Amino acid sequence: MAMTTEKKVLRALKEYYKKHNISPSIRELVKLSGIRSTSTVHQHLTNLERRGYISIERRCHRSISLIKK
Repeated sequence: MAMTTEKKVLRALKEYYKKHNISPSIRELVKLSGIRSTSTVHQHLTNLERRGYISIERRCHRSISLIKK
């Protein structure tokens, strides 16, 4: 079964945070997830936040927080 792009973004976010102990930038998530568009990654992040997987502090650099679910 193919992994959805939203799951790719979440997985990339978790792996980056685990390795660096800080959340990645949007551009880093683009590279890590293999998605070509920053707006697509942003849309996935918004969906993940809406579904309760992450928390994003607006207008703050590297402010994506994972929520245990």
